[in-house]
Amino acid sequence: MEQVTIRKEKIQRTAFCWEYASAIEEWGRTLANESGTIVSILRKGPRLLEMGTREALIPPSVLDRVVSERGIIGDFPSLAKGELIILSDDAIIVGSTFARLADALGDLFGQQNIRGYPFVISESAMKESLSMVEYAANKIPAGQVTSFVNSEIAAFGILVVCQYCICG
Repeated sequence: MEQVTIRKEKIQRTAFCWEYASAIEEWGRTLANESGTIVSILRKGPRLLEMGTREALIPPSVLDRVVSERGIIGDFPSLAKGELIILSDDAIIVGSTFARLADALGDLFGQQNIRGYPFVISESAMKESLSMVEYAANKIPAGQVTSFVNSEIAAFGILVVCQYCICG
């Protein structure tokens, strides 16, 4: 695996990224050091990757390999047979969506080629839905899921604002 160095710049961070900075950075480094296509579950999965990149916690090269689960069929011809597919999302709360997509991707590309790399896993997640998960940056108590998601969504607002201001 190629080691990736994440750029270090002075930037304005959201409260969410201050709270989860080390976990986001570790998650981004882990994704960057794996090969293959990253299938990120819409909507919050890609936004978290984008925000982590914007806040210099995730290497920009990670975004070059991201496709949503809805876009995978369009990219299907370009994927090599036997290529590693990394399924990622911001959070596994129950696990049914993650497991369903992992099964569908496994049917297309082979179960042995699917790896799960969510950012966080809730303690309320169904254990049977986690069989493909090889890595998660954080675990959150079931009672904190709502505050995690609310904080994350509030932080995503910076992505829209920054398209039109000098901070990029």
